[in-house]
Parts: sequence; C-alpha cells; structure tokens
Amino acid sequence: MNPRSLACSLAVLLSVPVAPVAALAADVGLDPSSTTTAGDARVTSIDSTSFVPPSSNERMEFTVSYLGITLGKASLFSGKVDSITAPIFMQARTASIAAIVTLRQQLASYVDPATGLPRSGQLDAVEGSYRHTDTFTYDRTASPNRATVRERSSTGKDETRSFDLPRGTIDFVSLVYRLRHMKLEPGTTYTFHVLTGRILSTAVVEVVGREELSTGIGKLQTLKVRVPTAFAGKFAEKNPSFVWLTDDARRIVARITTDFAIGHATASLDSYTPGEPAAAPAIAAEPAAKTPASTP
Repeated sequence: MNPRSLACSLAVLLSVPVAPVAALAADVGLDPSSTTTAGDARVTSIDSTSFVPPSSNERMEFTVSYLGITLGKASLFSGKVDSITAPIFMQARTASIAAIVTLRQQLASYVDPATGLPRSGQLDAVEGSYRHTDTFTYDRTASPNRATVRERSSTGKDETRSFDLPRGTIDFVSLVYRLRHMKLEPGTTYTFHVLTGRILSTAVVEVVGREELSTGIGKLQTLKVRVPTAFAGKFAEKNPSFVWLTDDARRIVARITTDFAIGHATASLDSYTPGEPAAAPAIAAEPAAKTPASTP
C-alpha cells in the first residue's frame, strides 16, 4: 500500500459522504460528478427535523486507523456559539510514521443556530507542500437559493463559481450535527441535499439498529446510522459508511467507518468534552421599593 494513499485516506474518511442518484448535474458551476440539480423537486428532511446547536467548545477526539494501521487523529468540535452563529468543525491530521506525507484537513461550517443551515463554510487542506482552500457562501434569500464557491491552491489556482441550490441544502458537518438531535429509531430514513465542494448530491440516511461499542470513554450504547458516500475510483465504497451515535441525550459520535475498494478505515472515539453550558439570560434587577414618606 502506497503511504501517500494512506495519508489521503485520513481526509477521505471524514470528508464527503453523499449518496449517488440517477439525475445528472446541469447547473453551471457544479462539478460534473454531481448527482442532482438545483431543480430537484424531491422533498428533503430539513422541514421535518430540528437542529440543536452544540454547547460552546464541545469536543470529540478520535484515533483514525486504515487497514489496521494507526494513521492519525481526528476531531469534531464547536467554537463559541452565540445567537448569530454556531461554528462547527471537523479536523483530521496524520500522526503516524506510516503516513510519511504530512496531511491536515479542516472543514468548517458556520451555521444559523435557529435553522442549522450553513451561512458559510471553509475547507483548508495541507498535503506536504501543497495547500488548498475552498470557501463557501450561501444566499438563502434568492429563489432558488445560491452558493458561491472560491477554490484557491498553492499551485496558483483561484476560481470562483456560483450556482443554484435546492432549498435547505446543507454540508456534511452540519448534517452530522443535525443527526445528533433527530429521532433515530431503527428503520427510519431521512433525505437531505448535501453540498460538498461543488458536488451537489442527495444523501439518504438510514438508521440501521442499536449496538454496544467499546470506546476510549468506556462501553456505550449506540445507534448505527448509514450515511452513503459518492467516492469513485480506488476510494469507491466497497460497503456503506456508518456513523455510531450514543443512544442518550448527548448523542456523541462514537465511531465512523468506511470500507473502500482498497481497505477499511475507522475513526474511534478517544475522548469527549461536553463544552460550556449555555449562559443564562441576564435578568434586570428590580428597582428597590421606595419607603413611603412619613406623615407629619
């Protein structure tokens, strides 16, 4: 196995789960590998599911292994959450002599805490001396909605493209956080439009069942959720990808797995930090009661 392929799998494991469908992209600016279009009339599950923003500085840490080799570390975490923005992040980095190629990747999604819809986002990737940054902005007021993607790299590439989106389109990071507060009974399915880079696809998420997992924070009762990917070539799925969420109010991501055509990759939970509780709203102090004037 090429060590460079091992390094690349670290980013691939946690980056772009979306599901292929029959439609072909026709919107100008979308990647040709898109599997749906802005005119896709299928109903998504945005309206029937809720988004609960995470606590500020909540954090989940993972060890990533590939073909049984410990390759690196990954994190899911939130920044400072307020009434305007809930910043959520997915980060991966090599941390093994087997990797050889230094790789770091961070996906950031800045979502509206009331709706869970991304307002903007950014992908930063480092692979050796190569740097790549994609920025995303969304116009939810336009009809149809629109996205603008700017792609820049250390090779000199700098391209900006805009295209239409189906209403309620989200990204992968906000999808994971939405899953954490959805009703996840075995057999339930949900459908979402997901934008990854310039690839617009429809993800059909299915709750498979319940399982007990051994993790870095002990044994956990979990819900196993199938989240398909649209990888092609040597990173095409051999079997579906899965996310395990704890079957409790915390809904911690306990494990993520993907079986590629060239091997099996797993992100296993090492630690969990619950974050800061929401600040109580300020209550104005009542003015002190005036003492009635004495009667002469």
